[in-house]
Amino acid sequence: MSDIRVHQKSLKDIEDFLTFTIQAKDNPDQDSQFWENLKGLVEKLRATEDKPVKLASVIKQWCQDYGITLNPKELEEYRAILRANMLKKGDVIQPANPGERPAVTLNQALIVDTVNDAIADHKSDNKPNN
Repeated sequence: MSDIRVHQKSLKDIEDFLTFTIQAKDNPDQDSQFWENLKGLVEKLRATEDKPVKLASVIKQWCQDYGITLNPKELEEYRAILRANMLKKGDVIQPANPGERPAVTLNQALIVDTVNDAIADHKSDNKPNN
């Protein structure tokens, strides 16, 4: 497989994982262990060289270790629902330039921030009401 195809596959794997994480936050049936284990992934990502291929490899290994399967078709359908909901709320979605990927999939710090934000959102959504 060419370097370009490996790079593009890695970016897609990262994008799918980040979508899975958002979807998990919206799924009340998601195992609480997922969120605890996700903290360990953040540490592994921080210790990984800031290259999409290496970051994707860490994510894929983590998913394999915890029995998480990323279904690209299902995740694309979920992304379509997220976009539709954003449009209903009046949010403006800037189209990507042809051939470009979201910047978040290219940068270790943004990936870590996105996962940490999902963990924080999950915690705040699941705090007992006072």
